[in-house]
Amino acid sequence: MLLKSENAITERSRCISSCFRQVGWWLIAVALCPGVQAADRYVSGASGVDAGSGGTKEAPWKTINYACNAAVLQAGDTIHVTGGTYNETIAIGKSGGPGKPIVIRPLDASRVIVDGSGKNGWLINLESRSYIRIEGLHLTNSHVASGGQDPQGIHGSGVLDGVEIVGNTIHDISLTTNTATYVPAGILLEGHGSGILVADNKVYAITVKEQAGAPNGDAHGIALYGTDAAASFNSVTITGNEIYNCKLGTSEALTLNGNIDGFLIENNRVHDNDNIGIVCIGYELNLPDSVNAARNGTVRGNRVENISGLQNPAYGGWGADGIYVDGGRSILIERNVVTTCDIGIEVASEHAGKVASQVVVRNNVVRDCLGYGLAFGGYDVDMGGTIDSIFVNNTLVNNGASGANLATQCNASNNVVANNIVYGPASATMYANRSGTNNTYTNNLWYKTAGGNEGLTPFVDPKFVDVAQHDFRLQTGSPAIDAGASAANSAAVDLNGDQRVQGLAVDIGAFEYSASSGSSSGSSSSSSSSSSSSSSSSSSSSSSSSSSSSSSSSSSSSSSSSSSSSSSSSSSGTTSSGGGGGAFSSLALAALIFLTLGRAMGGRRN
Repeated sequence: MLLKSENAITERSRCISSCFRQVGWWLIAVALCPGVQAADRYVSGASGVDAGSGGTKEAPWKTINYACNAAVLQAGDTIHVTGGTYNETIAIGKSGGPGKPIVIRPLDASRVIVDGSGKNGWLINLESRSYIRIEGLHLTNSHVASGGQDPQGIHGSGVLDGVEIVGNTIHDISLTTNTATYVPAGILLEGHGSGILVADNKVYAITVKEQAGAPNGDAHGIALYGTDAAASFNSVTITGNEIYNCKLGTSEALTLNGNIDGFLIENNRVHDNDNIGIVCIGYELNLPDSVNAARNGTVRGNRVENISGLQNPAYGGWGADGIYVDGGRSILIERNVVTTCDIGIEVASEHAGKVASQVVVRNNVVRDCLGYGLAFGGYDVDMGGTIDSIFVNNTLVNNGASGANLATQCNASNNVVANNIVYGPASATMYANRSGTNNTYTNNLWYKTAGGNEGLTPFVDPKFVDVAQHDFRLQTGSPAIDAGASAANSAAVDLNGDQRVQGLAVDIGAFEYSASSGSSSGSSSSSSSSSSSSSSSSSSSSSSSSSSSSSSSSSSSSSSSSSSSSSSSSSSGTTSSGGGGGAFSSLALAALIFLTLGRAMGGRRN
């Protein structure tokens, strides 16, 4: 016989058991309900009809724009587009959700062309749309003379969380008159958002009409503008892209500007453009100074070549950087190869009273740049400057025919320049110091193939493996071996990713010597050829080397990359639900747990 208290306990257990069972059956109902599962939607320009619920493989829609605004479209859906040319512009009308992006991709890897001929403005527009993945499309022919929208391949504005733009080809986007209010771009996102991935895209022939005396035209290959004072773009990854043959006017090929806090720009190839290659900008937008700068990011493993303003009528002279920090802060620039640009790498600020600060430039190779190889500080006394930055273990070769191999410019103070190799021909100026103060220069190695030493010491041949073939590793017996200052400011690895400090001390230059190999360890990464095929460079560069990063942005890179891979897996055809199978399995497992708990508690006796 049960006591009154025991009866109460038993009744409570039965009540809890019933609740668990009800929750379990509810979860099963949800898992089995087709209305909540992700679905595959289909578009066919040849056989589709833009009407009704449709969107099935047997009854596809006709246009991508209709599919992106269909009433039945929901988070987690994948829109498969049959190959062909679609003469339309697309405004994405819905958002996905965390872990459930809306994906737009070609069906069975077919070639899908979105052609804006005869249209006006953005080919694809995301206005406060989040968790969207645009994958594998060809976007072309957005041309604007005046009126309407900017000519852009992909444009996003407002809140843009979880936007992924992967594997697209974007080209022939242009402004045909010089109008300052219009900005042609391959990809341009403005506003704020987290978890942005721009990967493995090919962007070329983005042009603005350039005119001498009319310097207001701007164009971008890929650009992010953090325009919201209250919220930033963060966890941004831009990797494996190729940007080339763009006429940029007064703007840049790859741009981060404004309130952008936490980014990784890695393994991109930027080449043959008529203004700056990669830039991180501060103090240009109308924002509070505390958030008005690209910051806390890494620029790593990029190949930047043939960047020059000499043929740009907006300038008509040299001054285009391969990699430029203009007022950014807390940025790591490492393991890049910059060749045949007007200026290789520059850290400065173009705004009076503002500075670039806490920038680390290390393990880079810069060669054959016309103006400066490496420069820091404002280019004029009326500009801003550079403070509290470090320039360490770089190799600068044959730069400065019209400037200097290494230059300390105006308003530069409290910076460290250490363990760099500066090498040039007889005609080059090795070093220029305009008005820097309280900067530290230590353990740099200088050499000219002929001519005086400009009072620089040590002045000695670094004994590269093969200068003519751009192999700047160190031979056995090089005076740069074990000759560096403290390794505290050096990376754990060199430009090749090989371990630093393999001898008594860190080596000078971008490559660490390995006694076992008889030269700097590994093969040279500095011989990136400008004649290499543009069609293959993007795919080869997309493999990540971020595991060695000491930057905080590497964690955002891995999270974005995992998001990319999880989305990509749904394209393999292993599930027919467009990614819904995983959600179904999770719900079913949860239901089983609740039913088991309910049964266990229901059978319990006290």
